[in-house]
Order: sequence, then structure tokens, then C-alpha cells
Amino acid sequence: MIQDTLALPEWEDVLTDADRRGLTPLFHTNMTPYGEIQLRTDRRLDLTDLPTV
Repeated sequence: MIQDTLALPEWEDVLTDADRRGLTPLFHTNMTPYGEIQLRTDRRLDLTDLPTV
């Protein structure tokens, strides 16, 4: 998802090389340090305002 977003022309000059090096696909906000994954099934992602490609 990050790769697809950053491939859009409007992001071409927004991030510096240092910014791009800091990106990681390993988001871990929903995991504990012990590897347990906490899923919030009572919440949903809002995917209604996505731009069309």
C-alpha cells in the first residue's frame, strides 16, 4: 500500500531520500512486544474516500 501510494505523481517531490529510508512496511502498533496480535474486530477501516487509479 505504501509503495502504491508513493508511486503516484503527486508524491514524487514530497519525500526526501532520508524520508524514504525511514519508511518501513513493518507496522507494529497492533502487536505486543511478545508477538501477540490484537485485532480490533469492533472497528473497520474507512475505505470509502480512496482515490481512483
